[in-house]
Amino acid sequence: MAAETTNTWEILTGAGARRPSLDDLGGAQWEDDLTDPPPKDGKHLYADAVRQLWMQVHALARVAPFAVLTVDFNLSEPFIDALQSPSTLLTAGGGLGAGGSFELVDNGQGDTTIQWLIGTLPTTGCDPTLTINHDSTGTFSQEVHKVASPPAGYVAYRVRTKLNGGALDMRFTVEFR
Repeated sequence: MAAETTNTWEILTGAGARRPSLDDLGGAQWEDDLTDPPPKDGKHLYADAVRQLWMQVHALARVAPFAVLTVDFNLSEPFIDALQSPSTLLTAGGGLGAGGSFELVDNGQGDTTIQWLIGTLPTTGCDPTLTINHDSTGTFSQEVHKVASPPAGYVAYRVRTKLNGGALDMRFTVEFR
């Protein structure tokens, strides 16, 4: 089986970006030449080693985050300060209207929505992980949940942060898997 020629995290057509399958990696069906098998001495590739490599890559891709964003605030306006992703097509700056991959919506103090166009990222497998990166003392609380009725064509998550029970814009990192 031939391997996918496009990074599956960057597919923009059809159902959009997705995690790689074993078929995308070439099927993990390599076979050794039975008439002249390679030595299994740790110095040469052989079918079992390559299959194991692809199975491990596939297993890791099933649990890898597809986007990790650190959001900070400038005069209460949220912005993406850092972005990590296996896709090289995702961009942090400017919002969707300015060529960015994500839109941040300020819903008020300590309340931010992160949204993106359907198909830009794979479907989430579990709830996002949220970490507050704030240097104040006190009791922090945070929550992140999927927006039940996002704007048409979007996926959206709402992040709420509080300090000592009061809503407060705080630098945070959210990891989408």
